Amino acid sequence: MVVEDGSIAEELADFFVEITAIFLIYSYSFLPKRMAFNRLFTSSKK
Repeated sequence: MVVEDGSIAEELADFFVEITAIFLIYSYSFLPKRMAFNRLFTSSKK
């Protein structure tokens, strides 16, 4: 595999985009569960 000038930057950019997308997906899928859990917790505390 030959690494040309600039291809490392492209690889890093693709990697960063993938990491950001995964992070966003995880945070978006986690937030509703956490909100529901907090609602459940506060309602059960009353």
